[in-house]
Amino acid sequence: MRFAIRMEGRTALLASYGAYAVTAALLGVLGFMIWLTRPVPTGGMRTDMSIVTWICTVVILAIVGAAHVALGRQLQAAARRDAARGRR
Repeated sequence: MRFAIRMEGRTALLASYGAYAVTAALLGVLGFMIWLTRPVPTGGMRTDMSIVTWICTVVILAIVGAAHVALGRQLQAAARRDAARGRR
């Protein structure tokens, strides 16, 4: 679904970088979740529960990350259109 994004080119470009930064931060959250729930010899979660937790986390973060990437692409396209019109 495409939306008409109306903002200045530089603002749209910075917002697109922010959307991509959120996606990168989600990778950090995933890494922390994997580290937090990993099975260790002295305790921690069982292996099967860890795998279920990882799958659930990956699905949710992948959906949110895909939405941010799509939004970032739309914002970059809006910035390119604004630059093509001669506005900065």
